[in-house]
Amino acid sequence: MTDAKITDEPLTAADAAKRVKCPARAVLDFKDYGTHVVVVTKAGQKLSSLDAAADKGE
Repeated sequence: MTDAKITDEPLTAADAAKRVKCPARAVLDFKDYGTHVVVVTKAGQKLSSLDAAADKGE
């Protein structure tokens, strides 16, 4: 999956951006589903950490 550690701390927009490989300043909103993170950018793109993991071959 991802290299991110599982913690009880809430995910920040910057952390979510790192998981989907986009700039933090581009994040409009995000949702942590536990198994993956979905980020919506200001440009209207919807990015998922599952897509980023697939690109890495995980």
